[in-house]
This record gives sequence, structure tokens and C-alpha cells, in this order.
Amino acid sequence: MALQASWPLKVGEGIGPLRLGMTHSEVLRALAATGVAFEFSESEHEWMEIAPQAIELTFEEEEPYRLLDIVSSHPELAIEGEKIVGATLDVALLAIGNKQFSRTMWRADSDPYDSLFAGEMTGPSTGEREENPRELLLRGTLWLKESSIGLVMQYGRVHQVVLRLPEFVPKKGLGQLSKKQLEMAIDPKLPELFAYAKTTAPRRGWSLLKLLATFALVVSLVACVVLATQAQSAWSDPQIYSGKVTAIEEGAAPKYDVQYQDSAGVTHTLRWEAADFYMLPREVGEATDVLYLKSDPERVLSRPRVRDIGMLWYAPYGIAAMVIYSVLLLVDSFWKR
Repeated sequence: MALQASWPLKVGEGIGPLRLGMTHSEVLRALAATGVAFEFSESEHEWMEIAPQAIELTFEEEEPYRLLDIVSSHPELAIEGEKIVGATLDVALLAIGNKQFSRTMWRADSDPYDSLFAGEMTGPSTGEREENPRELLLRGTLWLKESSIGLVMQYGRVHQVVLRLPEFVPKKGLGQLSKKQLEMAIDPKLPELFAYAKTTAPRRGWSLLKLLATFALVVSLVACVVLATQAQSAWSDPQIYSGKVTAIEEGAAPKYDVQYQDSAGVTHTLRWEAADFYMLPREVGEATDVLYLKSDPERVLSRPRVRDIGMLWYAPYGIAAMVIYSVLLLVDSFWKR
């Protein structure tokens, strides 16, 4: 839908016919009088969009559904002819009439809705830290306490303007606007610096714990693969004895006694499960192969077990390593908070 000419912004009041504190029904009547198109749900009174004006409205969740928040991204939004959206920070502050740094507060919320309701209204800002003053010009929100206005910054320019009832303006943040930030805002080279930031995703450095955990995981998985390969190779040419099923124990998990004689003529009895057979024996006396590997300790297995011996022995260790790694990453993420 094409944008219409922007309604004017009145500091401390609202935009066009919209006034903060209006009830939902009052807003509907005011919009109907203008003839502008808007969208809302009759069953949900908390939100409304006025697309031709690039405006979003947020209301209280309970009656009388007061208008709490007006957000505009209209490129022609202006105060007494001075455009705000798309302007640099110094131009916007001059138009609004905010001259005191002490009456400003930064938050890192890139979406103003994040700070609207109780949990975030008084809580600390999340996301970016003010380690680099330029970061907040890149994607922060500057709140002007006297005007109850939030300026959502994007790459050094005002991206959205937020008008909010004073009692719902965030109480805590990342500190006030600094002289250094204002100097950056009027620096003609600022757009060039942010042009690079647009094409470069921010990177978070790896903590020592994450680095060591990742290294340990890689070493563990490589070791599991090597040991599994060696185990499979060792069983590639085992000694094969002929065995017989001497007893069958029926049940949900049947057991089978298998006897065989080794090369010295000594008789041994093994206790096998269903997984030790390709086809389950139906009666006592059926023949089956017994595979023997002379090692330390000596091992005797069935053919089905030997087929996947490497995976059966070492896959659990690999899974355990990944579980431990996930737990360490979780600990690391909480540590960073």
C-alpha cells in the first residue's frame, strides 16, 4: 500500500489525530474521521497498523485499552517541517528540542516493543554492551525522558520514532548520550563506517572454556573413529569355531546357551541374546558360528556383533563426549551473562 503524506508529530502528544492515552474506541473514531486505511483484529485490541502512515499502535492488554505506544517509520515524519526519520541524531535532537544529555538514556533494544511491558520496562537493557559507543548508533534506541520519545537508530540514522506514555518509558539502560557519540553522529564519515558494518556480521570472541571444550570434543571424536576403525580391522580375520545351541530360554527377551570347543578341545558355554543371531534358532541343536579373537583379554563374539563392532563399542563414547560438550556450552552461555 502506497504511503500517504505523513501526519505531523507533536512532542509529548502524538502523531496526527492520534494521542497517547486514547482508548481503542477513541482511536477508531479518530481514524474513521480521516478516512485512512488501517488494520486491526476485533478480538485482539492490543495492536493496530496504519500502513499508509507507516505507523504501528500498541494498546493496554485490558480495558479500556489505552494507547500506550505509537511507532512511526514514515520517511517524511517531521516536527514543524524538520524531518526526523532518516535524519542524523543531532538533527533529530534539535528538532525535538532535547538539549540535556542527562535526560537521555540508551538501550540496546533494536525493537522498541521489547521494552514496553513490565518485565523489560524496568529491567536492564539486553543485547549490545556500550563497550564501543558507535555500537549504539548502529542499532540502539535513545530515549529522551522529557519528551517520552525513543529514537531507534540504524547505521547512524533515525530508523523509527517511538512516542510512549511517560509511565511506560524504560527506567534502566546503558547510560546517557555522550559527547563522543554526538560527535560521531555529526561526523560525515559515519555512513562509510556503517556501510562496512552492514556487510560484516558482528563476531563474538570465543571464551577459553568454549575453545577448550571444542578442542576436547574434536580430539574425542577423532579418537573414537580411530579406535573403532582399529577394532573393526582386528576382527576382519578371526578364528571361527562351530557352536551349537544347547538351551533356549523363552520370554520377552529370550536367551540362548551356545557351546563350542576351542582349538585345545576345551568346551565353553556362552550366553547369547537375540541380537547375536541373524535368524533366531527354533530348536536346540542348531549350529551357529562362534568367532574368536586372541587378544588381551581374549574375546568371543557372534557374527552379527562383529559386523558393527567398532560402532557398538565406541559410538557411546562419542555420544557422551557430545553431551558433555553441550553442557559446557550451556554453562559458558550462562557465564557470559
